[in-house]
Amino acid sequence: MALVQEIKPSKKNLFSINSQTVLGNEAIAFGLFDEGVEYAASYPGTPSTEVMDQLLDLSLNSSLIASWSTNEAVAFEEAAATAITGTDSAFVCKSVGINVAMDPLMTLANSGVNGAFVIVVADDPGMHSSQNEQDNRLITLFSRLPMFEPSSVQECYDLAREAVKLSKKYKIPVMLRSVTRVSHALGIVTRRPSLLTPKVEFKKNPQRFVNIPGNARKNHHRIIELRRQLKEEVISSEFWEEIKLGANPDYLVVTSGSSANYTKEAITALNLNCHIFIPKLIAPFPERKIIEIAPKYKKLIVIEELEPYLETKVKHVIQSNKIKVQVYGKEDGITSREGELTTEKLMANLAKVLNINYEPPKVISKQIIDLIKIRPPVLCAGCPHRSTYVLIDKLLKKSNPIYCNDIGCYSLGVLPPHNTADILICMGASIPMATSISLTKPENMGVALIGDSTFWHSGIPGLANAIWKNVNILIVIMDNQTTAMTGDQPNPSATNSPLDIAKTVEAMGAKTITINPMDFNKYRKSLQAFIKDDGVKVIVSKYPCALNIAREIKKEGKTLPLAKINEENCNGCNMCIEPLGCPALTLNKKRLAQIDPTL
Repeated sequence: MALVQEIKPSKKNLFSINSQTVLGNEAIAFGLFDEGVEYAASYPGTPSTEVMDQLLDLSLNSSLIASWSTNEAVAFEEAAATAITGTDSAFVCKSVGINVAMDPLMTLANSGVNGAFVIVVADDPGMHSSQNEQDNRLITLFSRLPMFEPSSVQECYDLAREAVKLSKKYKIPVMLRSVTRVSHALGIVTRRPSLLTPKVEFKKNPQRFVNIPGNARKNHHRIIELRRQLKEEVISSEFWEEIKLGANPDYLVVTSGSSANYTKEAITALNLNCHIFIPKLIAPFPERKIIEIAPKYKKLIVIEELEPYLETKVKHVIQSNKIKVQVYGKEDGITSREGELTTEKLMANLAKVLNINYEPPKVISKQIIDLIKIRPPVLCAGCPHRSTYVLIDKLLKKSNPIYCNDIGCYSLGVLPPHNTADILICMGASIPMATSISLTKPENMGVALIGDSTFWHSGIPGLANAIWKNVNILIVIMDNQTTAMTGDQPNPSATNSPLDIAKTVEAMGAKTITINPMDFNKYRKSLQAFIKDDGVKVIVSKYPCALNIAREIKKEGKTLPLAKINEENCNGCNMCIEPLGCPALTLNKKRLAQIDPTL
């Protein structure tokens, strides 16, 4: 049976067959949409954001309802409810976003759904934009949820459709795991015709969907029995790819996802005779296929990024069935448990472990590398957060502050010249951390720095806790009226909604002042008095993202005005350059300040 069955065109088709060049994330969105998903919810987070961006575009001229939510748990619960009541649904998040949704996920894994429910998670090996390197394949071990893992843009599309079908067939959530290099890969995808699927009527079933302990126990038992059926599905559907290189392969190689791409390149370059087995549905793992092919080889190599998920599965099958084959994996040095895999790393590791002659490619000389300037991440030119940091630094210099930062553009406050981040853990942690510091380190001022989107995401519980405990802390909410770091997505107070951060904070009982950070001299005296008050104090520093200001001007058909410095008023003191650290501010040949028009 083919990996993905083609759907023959019919009069009910919504689309003609067509090919286009898209990102892996966009291909996932097309797959979900073409298979009939009608509700999708997400919270933005790299590297998953483009899935929802594309779904939002598709929703403009269709019955699909797609939207951003305040956080991942809320998004998951929205999509879960629609799936339970019969609407094919999807939830999308980045690697660490799944942590926020784990509470409802673990319950839904047992109770199941009526319509389809696909959970798309994009992991981030190498931590390009994440605070940890978690491998979410491990979720399948305790949730028992099925998981697909694509390795190409076309597979992102195909397996998204297969995930919808599998979820619908067994009435359980199905996971689709991507990684940065697959999500952001650019490739050609061929879309297949969509069929209109009949609506599923919701029949009330509290014994299944009201998860009190008595019902939950029955759900758990039922879902364990269902997993046995799923194992048969893995074999009958043949969700795998097999490649044989050479007439008589010496090695069996098991790999999946993005690692499969590096594997093909490395093995071809090393001219190894191998039988490569690539499962696409990695949970349940196709144990019977390993039992079938492993005895034919003396050596079995497992190639994967991060945790030894496949390796553990393979070794369990080999040992349980007493198959005589030597397994090479993480402990043997085939791959590392940290960082991204590359073809070059894999070639070197395979050559070393298998004792193969290998000449690494010549690298650029160290002298040339030393000349290449590394550009660190930096706040954009004109970013209001920069002004906020300068103001906070001036206000709190004598207060011995401990800065508890949060997740967003403003996390870059950790870098010089601002140095306004001492602790950062995860979204929403800044206020609870400042709270406990104020109780245990009274000689320091606990300062929480949090953005507008993060405040709505998970800042409110921490604020309620701080007010309840009546602690002496300063909270700075940096409101640039967008979710900027992930690509200018809206948040509850950045749209035409009645929600307002300052009013919300005041209603909760905290002392509040709203300022314009671009005119901080106006507020300096009032702020100096404000921060001396006892209790929870909140500064809402509100000014639009500089990129959004530029976009709005361009939308109106106007040209961005070029800012210039009056040289007659400049004495070259550097006071506008050093404290701000703005990349657009430099010195000209006269050693006077100038603004780079290209920035």
